[in-house]
Amino acid sequence: KARSNSSLPKRKPKAPRRTTGPRLVLVIDDEADSRDLMANMLEECGCEVVTADAGNPALAEARKRHPDLILLDLMMPTMDGWQVLQALKADAELRHIPVVIASIVAGENQGTVIGAVDLLQKPFSREELQRVLGARLRPKVLVVEDNDFDQHIFASSLAAAGVEYRIATNGREALVAVDQF
Repeated sequence: KARSNSSLPKRKPKAPRRTTGPRLVLVIDDEADSRDLMANMLEECGCEVVTADAGNPALAEARKRHPDLILLDLMMPTMDGWQVLQALKADAELRHIPVVIASIVAGENQGTVIGAVDLLQKPFSREELQRVLGARLRPKVLVVEDNDFDQHIFASSLAAAGVEYRIATNGREALVAVDQF
């Protein structure tokens, strides 16, 4: 590591970046077994999961937590999934959150799901869930490097690959970053 970087301009480490990949997913389903199954699959994919069993609590949870993705069942009493989707898309604070329909009737409504980014026909496999998450789930990398030049190389490579990253210049910064990442 005896490389000199005196001819290169000094670069400050990049600030931590936030991506749109689903790290926090809100699962909305009135059936407890279904919620638990989806939550377990999502956690296996590296997501943090919060759940709601009905429309109004789901909307409140979405406003409180601002999830990166919502998995929504259509067949629910009182406020069905269509009404929840409509309320999400009508709310300026929530309309940007991608919604994936996860329902036994999802396949019947492929042409009419306005506002959803994808559909999962229940029952679905872990592989099908991973396919849906694939474009939205991005890896996270923590780079611990004290050399400015090397930080720049790592940052450029990771950004080009679409990877969410943070840079720490020492072990102490790395421990803080891990807790916040």
